[in-house]
Amino acid sequence: MRLSKLLYRATRGMAWVQFFDIDEPLDDFYGKELDLCIYFVIYPANIQNLTAKIERICGSFNQYVMPFPGRLSEVDQLYSFT
Repeated sequence: MRLSKLLYRATRGMAWVQFFDIDEPLDDFYGKELDLCIYFVIYPANIQNLTAKIERICGSFNQYVMPFPGRLSEVDQLYSFT
């Protein structure tokens, strides 16, 4: 919840954050089970410096940022498993 509130306040309500828990725990390198979650941050791309601000905030929480393309054809190319 801290990440969600921080993003909301830093972007003045322009970012929407949604969290999803992963149902099956994953094992790390040492065999310890990890409970993980995935989150999406959706925001308008035309606002100046908003992307950099969101990346800095996510980086302070040691989170991986993966950009999502704007066109559906680019999504198919990027995430195709063939």
